Amino acid sequence: MQTQGIGIAPPKRLKEEFRVRPRLERTLTARATLYADYTWERSRSNDPLANYRVKTLFAGVDLIF
Repeated sequence: MQTQGIGIAPPKRLKEEFRVRPRLERTLTARATLYADYTWERSRSNDPLANYRVKTLFAGVDLIF
């Protein structure tokens, strides 16, 4: 296990990661589908440089030729 910090006995590095990714789809025609993806990701750590939160929304159309 990695340690984080400086000194004689730095604490062990603690890290938790969570990710959620729902997807919505709607069929427009037999050859076209509208979709939306939402991603939520979070990383928690006792290392201040390793903490982050990300929220992303993707939308598009899938076409079958």
